[in-house]
Amino acid sequence: MLAGFILILAGILIAVFPELLSLIVASLLLFLGITVLAVAHLNKQHGRRYENSVVRVFLRM
Repeated sequence: MLAGFILILAGILIAVFPELLSLIVASLLLFLGITVLAVAHLNKQHGRRYENSVVRVFLRM
């Protein structure tokens, strides 16, 4: 229920201040990019290999 209120509030804020949408999207993309780089670096350090080819494509450097 709290998540619903937060989503409604976020929708209202984005409707009133459209520049918030670009900030939210940019923040999410930065966070995801940093997370992928960190996971790839840690996996490279530990020498782990995955059998899943999709995971290997994303983590290969």
